[in-house]
Amino acid sequence: MPYMMVRPKVMGRSKIEIKEIQNKGAMYCTFTKRRNGLCSKARELYNLCGAQVAAIVFSPKNKMYTFGEPSVDSVVNRFLHEQQQQRQSLNRGGQKKKKKKTIQFLSDECIVLNNQFSQKLKLLGYGKFNHLTNTSNTPPHVWAETTF
Repeated sequence: MPYMMVRPKVMGRSKIEIKEIQNKGAMYCTFTKRRNGLCSKARELYNLCGAQVAAIVFSPKNKMYTFGEPSVDSVVNRFLHEQQQQRQSLNRGGQKKKKKKTIQFLSDECIVLNNQFSQKLKLLGYGKFNHLTNTSNTPPHVWAETTF
């Protein structure tokens, strides 16, 4: 009978349950390993794709660790600058839309009031009311005053 080798069972890479580590020593060791892994992945992303990367991590002992390619300061400054530009752009766009809606609303109100006023003048016998008319050289939503 031939000799059969039995492979010993090894741990290898096994899945672990993700939960808070209670043992302080194990927690600090895991933090260090995972922090280094995070920085390694960020460096790979920078080297392979040219992405600007910044990582800011606070340890369980409240110590701050930073990593950045090309530098943390340049990435954070870029982020803050672009956030500010987006906010300003949204504010400007919102104001323009609001003004446009207000102008359109007021123009529509002028048309309605002009029609109502014309009808009341007709009822009183004053004929057609042409005080406010749309001039051909202005857009239809802009009303200009003309003479009788």
